[in-house]
Amino acid sequence: MFVYYPTGWNAGLAVIAPSLDDGGPVDGNGATLLYSGTMTDLNGNNPIAVADAYDSAGTHGAYPDLFAIVGDPVSGYTLDYYPNPGGTGMYFMANPTPLPTPIGGADWDAWRIASKLLPTGTALLLWNPSTGALFDLYAPWRRPDRIVAYVVHQPSLEGHGFATVRSADATVALCTPRDPTILAMSRTLPTKRNAIPRRYTDPLIAAWDLRRSPGGDVDAAVDRLRTRALRERLWG
Repeated sequence: MFVYYPTGWNAGLAVIAPSLDDGGPVDGNGATLLYSGTMTDLNGNNPIAVADAYDSAGTHGAYPDLFAIVGDPVSGYTLDYYPNPGGTGMYFMANPTPLPTPIGGADWDAWRIASKLLPTGTALLLWNPSTGALFDLYAPWRRPDRIVAYVVHQPSLEGHGFATVRSADATVALCTPRDPTILAMSRTLPTKRNAIPRRYTDPLIAAWDLRRSPGGDVDAAVDRLRTRALRERLWG
């Protein structure tokens, strides 16, 4: 059992107590204490909210990682990921994620978090007490590091700062398909920010590309994409 005090006299204190795992009382005598200051970010801020991240990074470690909301009014607030390198209470590396809040803002201090382990991965629940807004995120710790695009003609990207590298090292892959159905089955959707239409590949093609990408949770991501594709009407 992980207990954290975000405010009060014990602000920043975390207690990890072993449970009897049978509904009995928590063993307080064998608890591990993480004193205030153990989980601070680079600005010296203690988390204001903490949730279990399980094995969200796909490292298959014996100890679960953590999500936390950390920051201050001056430097701002972020959703951070705390990996556990292998030991009880070893949560001393705050890794800020680049994610905005579910409504696109930076006011992470207005949100509360909870998590649940699902067959497809970790689900992170976010709740704004002041507005009542409720959202869930899937795999928020994963940052895309590779883009695969299908094009009719290969453009020159050197003028935009790109260089030609091995396929295994590429962050952008431009493919000219021999199969004409790949472009024909793409769909056009507006973007959320400026409503400029963009074309997206068929979900099955995206799943095939995703299956070939590295990462410990590729299978779960492919299953989620397949489920989402089957639930929506893609073409009409």
